[in-house]
Amino acid sequence: YNHMVLWAFLPLILLLYYRGLRLKDYKFSILTAILTVPFSFTLASPAFLILIWFLLLYTSLFFFLLEKKTKIFYIKYSFLALFLFIFVNLWWLSSFLSFISPQQYSNSASRFFITENNLSTLSYLSSKLGKLTDLFRFMHASFFSDGPYWTKIYNFPPFIFLEFIIAGIILHVILKYRKVKSVLFLGLLFLISIFIMKGNQPPFGEIFQFGFLKVPILHVFRNPFEKLGFLLPI
Repeated sequence: YNHMVLWAFLPLILLLYYRGLRLKDYKFSILTAILTVPFSFTLASPAFLILIWFLLLYTSLFFFLLEKKTKIFYIKYSFLALFLFIFVNLWWLSSFLSFISPQQYSNSASRFFITENNLSTLSYLSSKLGKLTDLFRFMHASFFSDGPYWTKIYNFPPFIFLEFIIAGIILHVILKYRKVKSVLFLGLLFLISIFIMKGNQPPFGEIFQFGFLKVPILHVFRNPFEKLGFLLPI
């Protein structure tokens, strides 16, 4: 049930981290690290751990590229946050590192990181859940097609139209207020979330698949809709 904890943890850690970068205040990197302690249960999932740091690194990169001055602060802030994260969570990271000793880890990894099987899973789930028409309707396609009978009403044209209207309003706001830093930050995150949630579905699904094949740890995202979909509500 660590995914339930992530729903509460992800917006909180982003808020603290973002605020520290915006105010140029190192104390928020300390608060970010401390916040991981009560929410450490969610860090037990490698997929969620990668997702959290993907979000934080995206935030640092956004400020680094957008701000013309004090770029060195953003680099120091990011490295300090990473160092404090490791220090505060060393109590469980040490156990994890001992687990991935060569013999123990190779036995477990050989059973999990089977490229052909994981690629087949990725392709199947991406084809079921990663269509852009479904993602822009904010829907879990298989639930609304194979789920309870009442879900069928959402396939009627008036409901489909309303769902696309919501996505249209979001895109309109992003385009109109793109010069507002917070809107640009969340707007880019929204578009990136849609792009990676679709997995290896077109367009440009080859990029996701290339990374998936070249970096074995990314096999934990063989169901990109459900593992990466936590970014979308932000």
